[in-house]
Amino acid sequence: RATTNPGPNYMHGWGVPDFGDAGQIIDNNSDNLIQQRTLSNGGKYSISVVASGKSPLKVSICWNDPPASVTPGTPLNDRTKKLVHDLDVRVIRGNRTHFPWKLEPTIPAFPATKGDNDLDNVEVIELDSTIAGETYTIEVLHKGTLTRTGTQSFSLIATGVGGKTYATSAASSNAGSKIDSVSIAGL
Repeated sequence: RATTNPGPNYMHGWGVPDFGDAGQIIDNNSDNLIQQRTLSNGGKYSISVVASGKSPLKVSICWNDPPASVTPGTPLNDRTKKLVHDLDVRVIRGNRTHFPWKLEPTIPAFPATKGDNDLDNVEVIELDSTIAGETYTIEVLHKGTLTRTGTQSFSLIATGVGGKTYATSAASSNAGSKIDSVSIAGL
């Protein structure tokens, strides 16, 4: 990345993917959590994880958002919010809640901050100073109504975790599945 500011930016996004690191995350199941889940209307998914202390705790969610309605004649650079299903990820320890990175579309040069991201279908929380062996709760919920089908599937990846992980509240979420292998054609 060509910037020293942490988090994403409008010029480079999250930067160039490092497929070597991605492969290690997929391969190293003891220090990482990879899940595919489905959130139902009004639902919340929670899972508690234990910080490994080997690397920062990084939690990412992403989902295929349904297409937004487009009004004919809308200008090309229209900054009206287009997110249909607004999912949110939070990491909680004690009485402290950690929020994902977000950008300010009205000031594209402004560095990313942390807060409620209501524009993107990818949300990332990075905690550089975790306490090894301490439990952190990851929560995924949504605002409004999941209008298209009443559900929204999402992927959750957490790195820098180790030890026992256990679901604390998945009653509103369909059971997910762990990804055991990934292949990339042509590599």
